[in-house]
Amino acid sequence: MYKSASGCMEHLNIFQVSNINSTLKNLRERNFWVYGFDARGDKDFTEVKWEGKNVLLFGSEGFGMREHTGKYADFFVKIDMNKDIESLNISNSAAIVFHHLSYLKKKS
Repeated sequence: MYKSASGCMEHLNIFQVSNINSTLKNLRERNFWVYGFDARGDKDFTEVKWEGKNVLLFGSEGFGMREHTGKYADFFVKIDMNKDIESLNISNSAAIVFHHLSYLKKKS
């Protein structure tokens, strides 16, 4: 992962967890909002205000997130795309979302 990140890894906080579901539960108890990214999401992620402490939960391409993991999401949002494109791979999805959030942060 460090090789493919081309130097940005030293600017991110990365945590290794033993169980994603218990970690999500723990974060929700500490007032984090969990946003699950899914093509069937209720609204486009650009319509979210993105205030407070947030966790962004991405699933795998084609399969999405596991059903049990999705139970810990407070909201499901989507990246609104062309109707012919079912899903993006996680790196493309994350790049789109992180760029948008960076733009919003600079704008405020």
